[in-house]
Amino acid sequence: ETRVRSEIMNRILSYSKIKLNGEIYKNPSNIISTIKKKNDLFEPEYLYRCHGDLHFANILVSHDYDFMLVDPRGDLEPWDIAYDIGKLIHSCHGLYDFLHTDQFDLKMQKSTFWLDFKNKKSIAEYTKIYAELPKLLGKPKFQAVLGADFMLRGLFNEAMHFLTLMPFHLQHERRAIAMYVTGVKLINELERRICG
Repeated sequence: ETRVRSEIMNRILSYSKIKLNGEIYKNPSNIISTIKKKNDLFEPEYLYRCHGDLHFANILVSHDYDFMLVDPRGDLEPWDIAYDIGKLIHSCHGLYDFLHTDQFDLKMQKSTFWLDFKNKKSIAEYTKIYAELPKLLGKPKFQAVLGADFMLRGLFNEAMHFLTLMPFHLQHERRAIAMYVTGVKLINELERRICG
């Protein structure tokens, strides 16, 4: 459906490789089989009831650091909590919030893309949050629920979030492209991490 709705996305999806900010990445269709061979790495030990859309915009924080989670998906079936971890990671690592609000510059020339974010001060804060996330979630009280491989499963979910967001943003083609190439970068980084 995406290929039909957007000529430019059809072209991007057809490239075997793309270049993003000087790095060459394989398009996801060329690495899916590798990821599938490592499927056991992404199997959760337990399933839980999850929020379902736990990105930063759905976490309200007061001045005294009390917080409230809003806009849960409402699915009552249990699933992998790494889905929610992936949503947190896609906010602070993949920088979804900046892409979603068009705080970026994107240049394209065939299969070559340059993506740059505008709000450097906020990006630095998000980077700090991402650096602290494994430490926080790696504490024993979380390990019992998340499992030892929660970051790997979270990074997989982060990549999947970006790769599957594109059709929902086609009315803003530039944003859809930025999200997709971010997903391409993330799934390639994950492949390198699990395959060496």
